[in-house]
Amino acid sequence: NAAYAGSMVRTGLRLCEHSALTVFDLPQLPPAVSGIVNARAVLPHAISKGQSGRAVYWPVPVLIDVRDYVEQDRAKTG
Repeated sequence: NAAYAGSMVRTGLRLCEHSALTVFDLPQLPPAVSGIVNARAVLPHAISKGQSGRAVYWPVPVLIDVRDYVEQDRAKTG
């Protein structure tokens, strides 16, 4: 899936960290008029390497793709 691959490449998350993410770990989309290009989220200690949480910056276009994927997937199963 392009959203998954794009988010791995552009956020720098490790495979095991990325695979353990839930929708609650994703940052909120910033308002379009804000001019923000990267949304900050904190990687939980439980899934990060060495169990040390860290900040992860999600490019807004990647975050939009991931959020769209989540919404479409939920619509199909719900």
